Amino acid sequence: MKKIAVILVIAILMASVGFAINILMPVGPTVISMASILSNNVETQVPVNISFWKNMDQITSDIVSKKADILLLPVSFGATLYAKGYNIKLAAVTLWKGFYILGRKNIDSLKEIKEIYTPQGKGQTADVMIRYLMSQEGLVEGKDYTIKYAAPPTILALFASKKIDYTLLPEPYVSLVLYKVKDAKIVMSMYDLWAKRVTGSIPITGVFVTENALKDHPLEVGEALSAIKSSVTFAENYPDKAVELSLPYLKGLPKNVILESMKRMAFNFKYVYTINKIVANYIKIMGKINPVVKEKKDFEGFYAK
Repeated sequence: MKKIAVILVIAILMASVGFAINILMPVGPTVISMASILSNNVETQVPVNISFWKNMDQITSDIVSKKADILLLPVSFGATLYAKGYNIKLAAVTLWKGFYILGRKNIDSLKEIKEIYTPQGKGQTADVMIRYLMSQEGLVEGKDYTIKYAAPPTILALFASKKIDYTLLPEPYVSLVLYKVKDAKIVMSMYDLWAKRVTGSIPITGVFVTENALKDHPLEVGEALSAIKSSVTFAENYPDKAVELSLPYLKGLPKNVILESMKRMAFNFKYVYTINKIVANYIKIMGKINPVVKEKKDFEGFYAK
């Protein structure tokens, strides 16, 4: 019996050695929070493979093909995917602040904005925030204001050439615009605007786990989440060091720009069970903006347990 037990233990250990958690993440501020893992400065109890997603199609493809076990995504996009039937669950939120409206002159109200550019499409974080807050001002999209979408480099070029007056951007692109455009200024913080209208913070970046990974490798997923938490905490407590570690992955962004952006972001790893009311409230707001989320109605299975 003892020999059998030993053989079983060895077999389990051999099987576990060959398994690794596959993490899919974006290039952007999330890199700073994951820099410790990317640079092997955080010890992980289970091997992890990290790859970067370039577009939304890649995300859905990797979920369907089971190439991803953990995904770092905007909570808004993750909720949309869940509403569409993709088998992912929200395990934690890592970023709570980082969106700002840029302009050239101070404004007192959103009512002064007639057109605004954002790099994220319909139903995404910036879109949800600006459309909801505009509606709270009694403004109607298409009548009182318009939203246009473009890639960050395009927005930067348009703003620098004074072809647009306002843009809603996330960090570190906010700091990049301020660095490159002399008369650019932050005219409104979405964090502050949100706080005036909504109870609870903005859950921006989420850590999602596929149902397959939770079912087949729960212990390994738990270890990977612990490592992500350690990495986010490191970025929160040692921003200068986290920025230094992230530089190889954020090419094209000067170090001083990334350091400046850290002053306007709020990283804080929170497991979903501790913030489910905040997330539920955010999804409720999303339902007013995003018809896909509205149709789903029941998001009970959205939260990892």
